[in-house]
Amino acid sequence: MDQDRIVLKTTPPRAHRMVIARPRLAQLWDEVRERAFIEVCAPGGFGKSTLLVQWRLLWLERGALVTWATLDAQDGPIRFARVLAQAMRSASGRASFDRIALEYGDDPERALDALTAVLSEIASLAAPTVIVLDDGENLPRETARDALAYLLMNAPANLTVVLGTRVPLVLPTVELTARGECARVTVDDLRLDLDDAVALLRKRFGKRLELDDCVRLHEMTEGWPIGLQLAAAAIERSPHYHTAVLALSARSGDLERYFIESLLDHLPEAVAAFLTRIAILDPLSRELCEATTGSPMAAPWLEQMMADTPIFTVTEAQGWMRLHALARDFLLGRFEQLPEAERTQLHLRAAQWLAQRRFFPDAARHALAAKDEPLAQACASQGLWSVATSGDLAEALQWIPHLAPETLADNVQLRLIGAWVMALGNRPDEARRTADEVLRDPSTEPAMTFMAALVASCAEACADRIGLIPAIMARWPTLPDYVVDPVHRQSYFNTCAVVAVASGELAQVHAMDTSPAPEAADNRTLALVFSISRLYLAVALLREGDPIRVEELLQGPLAHAERTQGRRSTVACLHAVGMAAALLERDEVARAEALLAHRVDVMERFVFPDAILLAYETRVRLAAAQGDERRALGVLGSMEADGRARSMPRLVLAGLAMRIHLHACKGHVESATALMPTLEALAPTFEGPEYLPFLREYKLRCALARALLAIARFDGASAQAELSDAAELARAANFAREAVTVQALRAVAAELAGSERALPLLAEALSIGAMRGCLRLVEEAHPAVLALRRRLEAADARQAPAAASTALPPAHTPPRKPAASPGGLLTPKEAEVLRLVAAGHSNKHIAKAMDVGDETVKWHLKNLFAKLSAGSRRHAVDRARMMGLVIDEDAVA
Repeated sequence: MDQDRIVLKTTPPRAHRMVIARPRLAQLWDEVRERAFIEVCAPGGFGKSTLLVQWRLLWLERGALVTWATLDAQDGPIRFARVLAQAMRSASGRASFDRIALEYGDDPERALDALTAVLSEIASLAAPTVIVLDDGENLPRETARDALAYLLMNAPANLTVVLGTRVPLVLPTVELTARGECARVTVDDLRLDLDDAVALLRKRFGKRLELDDCVRLHEMTEGWPIGLQLAAAAIERSPHYHTAVLALSARSGDLERYFIESLLDHLPEAVAAFLTRIAILDPLSRELCEATTGSPMAAPWLEQMMADTPIFTVTEAQGWMRLHALARDFLLGRFEQLPEAERTQLHLRAAQWLAQRRFFPDAARHALAAKDEPLAQACASQGLWSVATSGDLAEALQWIPHLAPETLADNVQLRLIGAWVMALGNRPDEARRTADEVLRDPSTEPAMTFMAALVASCAEACADRIGLIPAIMARWPTLPDYVVDPVHRQSYFNTCAVVAVASGELAQVHAMDTSPAPEAADNRTLALVFSISRLYLAVALLREGDPIRVEELLQGPLAHAERTQGRRSTVACLHAVGMAAALLERDEVARAEALLAHRVDVMERFVFPDAILLAYETRVRLAAAQGDERRALGVLGSMEADGRARSMPRLVLAGLAMRIHLHACKGHVESATALMPTLEALAPTFEGPEYLPFLREYKLRCALARALLAIARFDGASAQAELSDAAELARAANFAREAVTVQALRAVAAELAGSERALPLLAEALSIGAMRGCLRLVEEAHPAVLALRRRLEAADARQAPAAASTALPPAHTPPRKPAASPGGLLTPKEAEVLRLVAAGHSNKHIAKAMDVGDETVKWHLKNLFAKLSAGSRRHAVDRARMMGLVIDEDAVA
């Protein structure tokens, strides 16, 4: 009976049908596959076993002998040796491993002798051999201490031991680590990144699940594989996936059952109660948990749960951690069932502890929950600055009503902070009034006067009334020496950058870039001002037609902001919108779309006009790139409506100009013509003082719109005249990006006019676009560009056929997935026979395909049956599939 169980324990699990290829983990395998010991350590639900199954197939493809053993609490040292012997017998087909099991039997005194014999046989194989041990946490302590340690310390050079375990085992790996022979795979390696999650969900749902919903599920599950699978299962039964995703909660259904069965049912009652009561803390520390619950056991309980469960993650700040979002949602459902008096007391204790240590934002939240208005007011007054400057603008706006009027009246700085929050919270007129009151007061000290000017300038910048800023800042042509606050200093440079971008003085923006590397700015109060600085530098670079530098500028800060503040934070979204625009310029449509996914609602709350404009334009261009003109027109309609609602004529201008572009390129002459009067009627607005810096941009967009309309009417001469004006405007405003578009359209207009300059003009546009990394601009200029480009390539081919033939990339043929290697158990001939048997061929067909006789095929089949312990063809194929020697195409990952 025990031998039957051992056979089952050494049978590898099947590859799950929903397994996806994870290039990152395949690359990790390639880096560690030749180490003597590989430990894969993570709590339950992180896909350790799935990873080991996938890696087993990779080793088999490389020709290694690969065993499998699932460990349990009954695996004492001698049974552990028998398990290894049986696993090696199955993998190698060698009867010598059977003799080891018979010779040493169940004698516990001979466990190490049995292991020595197994290791000796492995060494004599002289072939790369891998022993995969799963569920290592179940192994008895004496087996880990003696038998497993002996295995590692005496492993021959051709052996790799791979251990999957929920908790680290105490093993003698110091020497292996020192020699570089030990590798560890952790939770951070196993966590699904966004690409992994989208690939898994797309494999399960296809295009029926929108990208936004895929990203939302990844955010909710925080890369936890089992969490994502449970979430997918929860929505799969719903007729409306989007609605199901929005309603998904860990307080019901499969997710709730998972947490009850895998978490609460395994915890002592006192620990489960403790966990429920700390669910209100985000983030949390051992000291905070102890102060909130009053339990002296907080530290050991947290330490134990950190090791045994997947529900805690460590934050960037030392000593602080977070509950997984789904686990917290589940536990908060339990917390809400506690008596109200207890809930209030817990919030109040947390607020008092946090306030004493000057964590005012978190303290204010708990004070409000505890209905302690005086404490909430005090904490809000102290914490408003840090909340706003870190980018949590929505929360900062919620706090303003809780500031006591008498406190505001006596504290000029707090009033200005509140005004700054209102400016950044889409209430610029209120902010400007408060700032003007301070500016008009002659008794205000210089530092506060300067701060008031920054607030007034911020209000005008957020309203896109850039023309009013120079007058506000006229008293400070340079940064005053008395300004020492780093936020104020950077805000001054940002204000200058806003004006410089609008005026086309892009070189000044580069000179004012003082933002440090993301990791250097650990103070969160600098996060927002530095993200604004990078935004305007990115806008300048995009206008200069340099998307490559934009990607270099934003990639690191974006990753840092996502890691420290969250993917949907204001700072991360500001970086993401600039990055998406740059990637789209470089024709990386999928990456650009993924960057904007599940962020559009955050971007719609932006108050920075250039960020709003970039977000809308990128969404329109993405829709057009995917051939979805209906969606593009819908976004343009929203863009114009948003511009009118916010009194931002630049949004209306861009929306109208892009609509004309879309219609003109489709040959919709009447629709494009009907929009022109509305566009031209905006002229007086941009001639006024508030929007005067954008007059050249307005004239450029109008000239391009008229040129496109002329092309749609097949009027090449008129188009050429308009494009000549557009080229001059682009040069005057330093808009190199628009200059590329103008150059491409000049080629189209020249073709319409019958000019021989059409192809040279297009060749120059393509060359500039390629040099700047923005060829998509040329292709987007007009559909006629494609036909012209084909003519240009044909002309080049006639002039230099050899060069042209080598320049064209070969037709892409998807690589064929490799078949499984026999892994050392089968000869190449036997492996080929097995493959043909699995495909359903008869002996006669196999003989013909391999050019051998029928008797030879029968001889190979006899050997196959012996090596696979099979009694029939079907049994042999099933056994081979289970051992990974025949791999279904969908299971290869």
